[in-house]
Amino acid sequence: MSYLSIIALILTLLLLGAMMINRRLTKLNFRLREENKKIKASEQQFRYLIEEAPKAILTLTKDLQLIYANRAALHILGAKSKNELVGKGAYDLIIPTEHPLLNENMKKFVNGERMYDVIYKVKTLKENIINFEMSSILLHFNNEVCIQVIGEDITEKLKESEERYRILQRSLDHFTQDLSKVMTTTDLEERLILEIKEILKIDTVSIIEIDDRLNLYRCTGANSDFHEEILKHFDELKTIGELVNFGRGCFVKIGEIHGRINLLCIEHNDQACKRLSQAVWLQSISRYVSVLYENLSIIEDLAQELEQKSQDKTTPRWILRLLFHIAEKERFRLSADLHDSVLQNQILWYRKLQTLRSDKELPLSVDQELLLIENGLLEIIQQIRITCNFLRPPYLKEQGLIVALESLFSHEQNNVNFKIQFDYENLRLRITEEEMITLYRIAQELLANARKHSQADKVEFSLSTFEGVVYFNYQDNGVGMDFERLDYSFEHIGMSGIKKRVDSIGGEIELHSAPGKGFQLLISISEDNHKSGHSLLSEVFK
Repeated sequence: MSYLSIIALILTLLLLGAMMINRRLTKLNFRLREENKKIKASEQQFRYLIEEAPKAILTLTKDLQLIYANRAALHILGAKSKNELVGKGAYDLIIPTEHPLLNENMKKFVNGERMYDVIYKVKTLKENIINFEMSSILLHFNNEVCIQVIGEDITEKLKESEERYRILQRSLDHFTQDLSKVMTTTDLEERLILEIKEILKIDTVSIIEIDDRLNLYRCTGANSDFHEEILKHFDELKTIGELVNFGRGCFVKIGEIHGRINLLCIEHNDQACKRLSQAVWLQSISRYVSVLYENLSIIEDLAQELEQKSQDKTTPRWILRLLFHIAEKERFRLSADLHDSVLQNQILWYRKLQTLRSDKELPLSVDQELLLIENGLLEIIQQIRITCNFLRPPYLKEQGLIVALESLFSHEQNNVNFKIQFDYENLRLRITEEEMITLYRIAQELLANARKHSQADKVEFSLSTFEGVVYFNYQDNGVGMDFERLDYSFEHIGMSGIKKRVDSIGGEIELHSAPGKGFQLLISISEDNHKSGHSLLSEVFK
């Protein structure tokens, strides 16, 4: 091959190589152009996302001068255009009282500490004060280190949060006040479930009772699948009031009594129990309930024990006194409720009806019907007054036993077909209020027995003192009773209750009767019973 042929071959190869390189360069240039288009499109999209972001996005220099604000920022800060904001400083927007906080946070920020969810009070261009919550990071913008701020106006959220807090606080106040009226654990659970449903706006609220082996003993609602999920997430190390959230809801331990664990269970699909304020409220109310759970359990156990002992023939005196004391207190409360609510309402309607009949010209038939209603209301009012007087003896505490008994006998004389005689001598011994109410209740019971069983035409009561002893005597001239059938008769005519009352104050009782010869009862109370100064509680805890 000649020298020229070799040169021609080399040139041909070089040309082919150049063509291939040029082809590859063309492809690379095309790819670069496409990538540049994508980058520009991405930048435009990113700018659009920044510009149209729902939260305010601001860019500031290291000197805290504003150089960029998106549309949300313009809207929040009350600006019509960016020119109204660009060039303003953070100190121009944040109110002066917040400047010390801004200075402190800037020192932390410069030292590398990121700022998340910081709240400042900001004065907008429209002169409104808003609560602006923001987070800040450092970034490079136009070859300079800048501060990027992302934030939002949380003024309305804070108002809602404050209102929610007030609602929750009022709920706790009302709930704790209502707890004083709760008498059983069942009432407590019903009140708790009602409160949670009203506050959290959730329908599926229940209480389950389990043991340490996760055996289910009781539930007040929800389905078995939900209960199984609760048991899977149950941790015995969790304390009372500690909230446990899981997929379908949450639960909290509210009591642990007699080896049984009570869990309050809430089934929901939202964040009801994850909101901080509501979670704290739920934990607080659970701890209130846990204390009452334990106290009510103790009271119920004690009540059962007292009930059992009260059935014994040899009931301890302190138990009798306690039971009668509780009964009288409840009678007093019931009498006050009847007098202050039911009776007053009846009197109000009675007077309105009287006014209507006197002020209006009514047809005779209508007036007669209203008169019947008026008389019926008057009878109801009188019956309520009688009931109140029975529950809370009039004059007893204010004027003493004798006046109270005279009032009782005077009223009863109109309702019985026998004559009531009451003889007394001035009491020279002080008797306690407990002894007075006991003798008064016994007099009521004896009158009731006389009406039902005695067939007497004369009943005598007497009250006297002799050598440090108070004597209360009852006697009638009725059919009497056979002492051979005393056990039956004793229960049948209510003497058992009378005897227990006398025993409760340390008195003695004597019975005398025979068929056709009437019935006599004598109660004696020694002065030593109340000279000792022992109160009811002192005997209970003796």
